[in-house]
Amino acid sequence: MPPPLFFIFISTLQKAGIFIDSYSLFIGIYMTFKTNLIIMFNSEGEIPTQITNRLKMLNFFPAQGSIDYTYSWDHTPTIDEILALGNKVSATLKGANVLYNLETSEEN
Repeated sequence: MPPPLFFIFISTLQKAGIFIDSYSLFIGIYMTFKTNLIIMFNSEGEIPTQITNRLKMLNFFPAQGSIDYTYSWDHTPTIDEILALGNKVSATLKGANVLYNLETSEEN
């Protein structure tokens, strides 16, 4: 019986001089994180299209359903990276007269 494709892939990486344990590779492939942003608009604040344009500059994209915007991480973020993103959102939305909620979690 031939070895599973996953182990052939690991073996190929090792032969190429790239050493990575299978757990790290598994985590890197299957665990992706996202930051969800929910906005509470105010009739005295900026309109949703202006808010969307601001947030797109931070790579947040509009979503449908209970989440308004989503930021997709290309790696597992550290707490410092999550806080830095929150700081950028705060600076970007300053003066827009909106309330917001950020939540970072593993993507399903």
